[in-house]
Amino acid sequence: MRIPAPTTRKQSESILPMINVVFLLLIFFLITAQIRPPEPVEVKPPLAADGETAKNGTQIIFLDAAGELYFQSSVGDQVYSAIAQENWTGRVQLRVDARTPAPVLARVMRRLAEAGGRQVDIVVRLE
Repeated sequence: MRIPAPTTRKQSESILPMINVVFLLLIFFLITAQIRPPEPVEVKPPLAADGETAKNGTQIIFLDAAGELYFQSSVGDQVYSAIAQENWTGRVQLRVDARTPAPVLARVMRRLAEAGGRQVDIVVRLE
């Protein structure tokens, strides 16, 4: 009596290592990514010939070309009351559009100081 030789199955490639690598990459990119809310308004900072590198402030305020202020969910004159409630102790970044008139910027800076903004850095582009 002849016993047939067992047939060997072709061993298929395992997909498990590839899934592990994909999940490790996903976790890596999620951990290293900086997730922040979108900016409320797009501003184009003015040019500057020289200056120091902008330091990350704890708060960022946007001033568009029309002179409208944006801070978190506050717009316009609500920004000053929101600033007063924040009790800032660190630096504040003011991102101003290059087309904003100088008198408007001066008025905003004065009102920010009155509201409690201790140190306000104006962000500019260097070229």
